[in-house]
Amino acid sequence: MKDYITVGELEKRTGLHESTIRRYLKHYEEYFDSQKMGRATKYDPAAAEKLLKIYSYLNQHGLSSDEVREALEEEYNQIVTVAPDEKIGRVQTKHELAQQMYSDLQEIKKQFGSFEEMKQKLSKLDKLDRLDQLERKIEERIEERDKKLLRYIRYQQKPWWRKIFSKPPPFFDDE
Repeated sequence: MKDYITVGELEKRTGLHESTIRRYLKHYEEYFDSQKMGRATKYDPAAAEKLLKIYSYLNQHGLSSDEVREALEEEYNQIVTVAPDEKIGRVQTKHELAQQMYSDLQEIKKQFGSFEEMKQKLSKLDKLDRLDQLERKIEERIEERDKKLLRYIRYQQKPWWRKIFSKPPPFFDDE
């Protein structure tokens, strides 16, 4: 693990006033790797070099704050990301971050593809359910038709005189 240093130690290493260091740390905080330890915030030893560069850009080169930010971005080209379950940020270059985003995007595409597959399977299952319902209806109608046919056959097997004097079979009433 890195040894982090305090603002007082940064003051000794850079020769800058503590208030100047604090102002730079606050204004350009995204370029400094820091860690909160109790009530104190400690910084990566490389912060001393960055503070001197910021001082140089502002005072010797006469750059504005936005121009200093652009110069730092070009030189250090890094982004700090903090996962929701982590307390300490991880410094990444833009290239690393782009690669991470690309792999995340590929994973999302895979997930979306499997989602589409599941959607198609669900659609097929829905169609199969409808087919099952239709099959049940057809079977019910066939069964009903068979019953009517059996009644008709029984009626036809009666002697002629019973057909004349008896009540008509129920299958005639249904139609």
